[in-house]
Amino acid sequence: MKKYRIERLEQTLQYLEEMAYLEATTIRITEGVSSRIGSPSKDTINGILKNYREFRDALLHAAHTPFDFERFGYSTKVENPGLYKLLIIKLAVHLYAWSRYSRRVFHITDDLRILLEATRFPDYDLKDIPWPFDAFAVTFESPLPMASIEDGEESYSDLVLFTQKDSFDKDGVQTQLFSCIPTSLGSYTFIDESIRNTINTKIQKGLHDDAFSDIADIRDAHYEANTTVVSVPYRMNQRVSIFGLAAKDQESERGVLNIQRVNRIVKLVCCFVLYLTTLSPQSPAVKTLKVGNPPTTRRRVTIDGAIRNGMEVCEVTCNTSISSEELRDIRDVVESGILRGVRGTMPPHFREGYFSRPAGRGNDPNVPRTIWHRPTFVNRDLLTPGTLPGGKRDIVE
Repeated sequence: MKKYRIERLEQTLQYLEEMAYLEATTIRITEGVSSRIGSPSKDTINGILKNYREFRDALLHAAHTPFDFERFGYSTKVENPGLYKLLIIKLAVHLYAWSRYSRRVFHITDDLRILLEATRFPDYDLKDIPWPFDAFAVTFESPLPMASIEDGEESYSDLVLFTQKDSFDKDGVQTQLFSCIPTSLGSYTFIDESIRNTINTKIQKGLHDDAFSDIADIRDAHYEANTTVVSVPYRMNQRVSIFGLAAKDQESERGVLNIQRVNRIVKLVCCFVLYLTTLSPQSPAVKTLKVGNPPTTRRRVTIDGAIRNGMEVCEVTCNTSISSEELRDIRDVVESGILRGVRGTMPPHFREGYFSRPAGRGNDPNVPRTIWHRPTFVNRDLLTPGTLPGGKRDIVE
């Protein structure tokens, strides 16, 4: 099951638990220092910071229980709860929604991913996209660039979580939330119970500076390993064609590049969802695998038990035949940025894929609502070997 990136979901839950522990412990240290100097702390440990140890069990029983914001969210008198708390809450919402509404993982093969990236997406509002579930996960056979880090380092993602439930922006408007999970979680060593016990002992003995130094070292380790999860909310009426244009860090060159990269991943997920609607219920392009057993009661739920029990994985491939040579050339076109072929001409050119409605068959229930026309080359045999066709260059990084 490793090729389906199941372990990345487990690592995401571990990441959530570790972030919640670090934040809660930081507050404990602050409370200790504040009481020592006679200044009351303004922050409190509640919500997910207090109950993160119970979250695994909650995931197993999420199917019949709404998300409890008081238990697994966060409430504070401070207007801005801070980056870490917001990240923790978003991850808790995402994992819970995934567990409640589907426990489904769609795995996109490289061949299909390349063809979908070379497919033009309709200018839909998010609310008009026929999502297969209110929440689900998508994994990629090969990781995609997610963010540019300092010193030229790159962050990659091979797992995206989507939900349109229990996610709200700062104005209280419901949003659809995408979270890109970094592959670096796979190589990061999470702290164990012995390290937590050591830190807790230092706090109990009043060694707050030493405990805070330990917490800072763990946070630095996450920073150096590039483990940051990128969560991006979009309002329901936002069009796919303008994803990311309102981001605050757009003024920096690296910020623009990162927006484009997340944009690319989100558009790929949206395109994939439309592609699913073109497939018949028994299409050989979809292979469904059951993972784990139905939820069971345990004294202590394990990470893999919280994630794998009741999970379904769907491997999705291309439903049309294509030669390895043409697929290679389409990959070259995608990587070069020539995504908009010269249309209406007879010389060799690239024609990007697109979706359409079946003309005159709208009332026939046996006809798919959407038809996918895969990307292809026109008069490919006239191309000089080793060359690419002409076309309009798009930014795809």
